[in-house]
Amino acid sequence: MFSQDDDNRTLPPTERRRREARARGEVVRSAELTSALGLLVASLGFWWFAPGWATDLAAMMRRGLTTATTSQLTLAGANELLGQTGKMLVLMLVPMASLLVVCFALANLAQTGWLWNPSAIIPRLRFRGPLSWERVAEIGQLTLRISVLSGVGFLFVRQRTLDFLSLGFSEPGGWLIRAAGLISELCIQLSVCLVAMGLMDYGFRYWRHEQRLRMSVDERRREQQEDEIDPAIKRRRSAARQQPVAAAQPIEPVESLRR
Repeated sequence: MFSQDDDNRTLPPTERRRREARARGEVVRSAELTSALGLLVASLGFWWFAPGWATDLAAMMRRGLTTATTSQLTLAGANELLGQTGKMLVLMLVPMASLLVVCFALANLAQTGWLWNPSAIIPRLRFRGPLSWERVAEIGQLTLRISVLSGVGFLFVRQRTLDFLSLGFSEPGGWLIRAAGLISELCIQLSVCLVAMGLMDYGFRYWRHEQRLRMSVDERRREQQEDEIDPAIKRRRSAARQQPVAAAQPIEPVESLRR
């Protein structure tokens, strides 16, 4: 639970405290939300590209089976087959990998902003007791995630039981397309649930981050004293108070006027 030090911190954090924490790499970031968004993008990409991939794979299988009895396996034929397989794998993996890289970059940028700090990516080891409230929250979050995903998967299979059973009576090309469609639909539903739970995890981490940055009365008074002593802050304040004064015109002496 909360410590005595946390009980004394009753004041909200100042902008200076937020800037110092951000400079140390202490920002709010949810790895669960980032991975859930990546899974959602991968599922949508698989749903979009899967019919074309299944059609190409079915055509390759059909062509290989029809020519297996009339042709002999040679080195040139094996190289051609490997080249076609490699080309197909590249066409499958490059779009998905590009989408995932862009998704992870945007997800991290949306959570932390533009931040270049090597200490932000170094994992911080925190020794917590077996019955700490953070450990209990993690166990509850994991239990909720497993329960929700199991329930969604069970309902999906129950609703689409006939579609799964009909796969055995389809030709290879149709079987691949329908199987890819069912798998992509299931992955999309699961990823949407994970994104929702990732948003909850991000909100919890944001709340915990704000609690860590809270200040006590002594810390707020000490920060105000340091701001008064800091010469850089004094210079900024004096520069803001000063107003630009127009240079006065020189007054000619009286003797020159008489002449």
